[in-house]
Amino acid sequence: MPENGNCEAVYLSDNELEVLRTRQFRYAEIVKRTAISNNIEFFSAYEATKSHDACAAMPFMAGAMSIDGASWEVPNFHTTQEGMTAIANGLENYLRQGTNAN
Repeated sequence: MPENGNCEAVYLSDNELEVLRTRQFRYAEIVKRTAISNNIEFFSAYEATKSHDACAAMPFMAGAMSIDGASWEVPNFHTTQEGMTAIANGLENYLRQGTNAN
């Protein structure tokens, strides 16, 4: 989700997007804190794809979409091939250097 603003690709109202964005960041923080408190390494796919959200000039996230013409009550967002490559490269960098840099 874009950190700020909205666009056609997201297909949500500003209010819906804010609710989703808040939940997304809360969930990510819970996962990170849980990993750290259990001495488990944590890699952030969000950090690896930051600034490439569905509204970006070069998005790594496809906007709201359905698969095979399915009808969804809630929009589904899927990582693009470029996004998956960025996550894989970020994870490789993390494993080699222990950093979460892009």
